[in-house]
Amino acid sequence: MDDVIIISNLNDFIFCPASIYFHKLYGSEDILMYQTAYQIDGTKAHEAVDNNTYSTKKSIITSLDVYSEKYGLFGKIDIFDSDRKLLIERKKHVAKIYDGYVFQLYAQYYAKQIIFLFTHQGDKLSFSNDNIVVKDKDGKIKHQSTCYQLFMICIVGNISITSGIIQRSKKFGFSICLMSTTFRVYEILGARMEGNTLLRIHQYEYSENDIGRKIEQNKIKNQAQALRNTRRRTDYIKEGITLLDDMTRLLDNELDYLEIMGIEGNAARVYFPRIFDNVNWNGRKPRVKNDYVNVTLDIGYTMLFNLVDAILQIYGFDTYYGVFHRCFYMRKSLVCDIMEPMRPIIDYEIRKAINLGQCKREDFEVYDNRWCLSYKNNVSYIQFLMKAILDYKDDIFIYIQSYYRYFMKRKSVGELPVFKLH
Repeated sequence: MDDVIIISNLNDFIFCPASIYFHKLYGSEDILMYQTAYQIDGTKAHEAVDNNTYSTKKSIITSLDVYSEKYGLFGKIDIFDSDRKLLIERKKHVAKIYDGYVFQLYAQYYAKQIIFLFTHQGDKLSFSNDNIVVKDKDGKIKHQSTCYQLFMICIVGNISITSGIIQRSKKFGFSICLMSTTFRVYEILGARMEGNTLLRIHQYEYSENDIGRKIEQNKIKNQAQALRNTRRRTDYIKEGITLLDDMTRLLDNELDYLEIMGIEGNAARVYFPRIFDNVNWNGRKPRVKNDYVNVTLDIGYTMLFNLVDAILQIYGFDTYYGVFHRCFYMRKSLVCDIMEPMRPIIDYEIRKAINLGQCKREDFEVYDNRWCLSYKNNVSYIQFLMKAILDYKDDIFIYIQSYYRYFMKRKSVGELPVFKLH
């Protein structure tokens, strides 16, 4: 992750390098804790861009995620006017054009994009010469750019694929990932590194525990962060944070496989009763379907698993060959490994959903002591879980890309990328 630059940090660095440090230090706190009235006013003015309500014109595209592998950049485009072919950086008030503003726009121009197309919500895909166009059900353009700037398009739902789309993906080097509404990958078309034999040789030669140890440490750190993010930090939750921090430090030492697994199990026993202290928690039981919270966790983890699987396949990994999870027949052990630090995304979102009444036991039915989500509630649950995952899609992609670079260069375990919970 260290060799990737967040585009907004270019402006911060030119204005004041120390501001990047303070953004990371206070990023998870309420903005009232560290922003002035002018900054809060500016953030408020920017909400229309972030929420895609800035304009109803079909030619105006807002809050578009972009990424450049060549230059190591990722971030968002504020506004793109597809009629005038203009990139626009939205500011509350501009009295002077600073260098940081200019560099942000340059970075956005050279970045590649990962886009999602939701056909079950009415999105439509088309091409105009060498440009890709995605429109919503009302015909408003959600995305338009040259195919040269496209890294991957994820199509969620059913679609008819023509030979022209596949030919363009080969020509311009982007991948087409076909997914179910739960992000399950059933095919990847176009550009992919399936012939990356050197990567797979590295995979099959690796037999240590150090990467797995650091991945589990990363997960426990994020579990502690999820508890820190809770609004009501009781003494019980504070105790859990302290215990998880202690376990994180234990994983700084070289340990064997069973010792690492023991610490992971102890962390789970500390973490889950606290992150779900808003329900009658009876323990984490994967795939047993013994209560509605465990069923929702299974759904969320499966969606996250599928997205991680898609990106790993694009890079050419053998997703069945893990670095920590043992290899079993037809189990994608590497996907299980890489998604470990990301699991608290789902945990925290489900906790919030329970508090907001989005996730409740009345939405489920029980058959032979097994809880099942009612069919009529499938869409609403997939939507709130999907939103949580997509909020992190840039972080997930950059983490996997950094892991790929780390693994190919056979760097020391101390340089293993870290996935951070916001």
